[in-house]
Amino acid sequence: MANKYSLLITILLVLLCASCKKEKETRTIVEITEEPKASNEPKAMEETVAQKSIEWGSSIYQVTISRKADKNVVVKDADGNKYYDNIVTLCVDGPSANIINRQFTKADFANYVNSDYIKPKRSALMGIGYDKIESGNAVFVATVGSPDTMDDEFMTVKITLSKSGDVTLSSLQTIDAESDDSADAAEG
Repeated sequence: MANKYSLLITILLVLLCASCKKEKETRTIVEITEEPKASNEPKAMEETVAQKSIEWGSSIYQVTISRKADKNVVVKDADGNKYYDNIVTLCVDGPSANIINRQFTKADFANYVNSDYIKPKRSALMGIGYDKIESGNAVFVATVGSPDTMDDEFMTVKITLSKSGDVTLSSLQTIDAESDDSADAAEG
């Protein structure tokens, strides 16, 4: 009888052990992600501040040119992408006084750029850059063009500044960045 109990206990233990065996679980994890939606918000060009010391006559002048987005004016490139236009501030300090501290917008250059090109909602003020001293005046170059930084089409306007702070604007030729290295002088 002890053998029967031993056999019965052994069988129960085997069944107990067999029933407790864990089977390997397989899990399939499915992660659902949504595609990010293209923002309908206008893009802004990088804000910049450029400073340069220039020799003008026998004195040193400090030139500061800063560009920031004009959140009140939205323009579109040829592909319909939205961008903010820009405001560029030109500040020139002389040895004893400020010569100019003026904000420029694209509207300041409308009379000096081809009207078909400067369509109000298709181009932006890209920047202003120092060029040279000419006939006793400081010369700067403003660029108006496509807000898409990959586009190299733009028009330029010459800004002539006298030591008394008088500003004169005049048209320059259109520059294609691929064919003319002077375009670097026009970027702010």
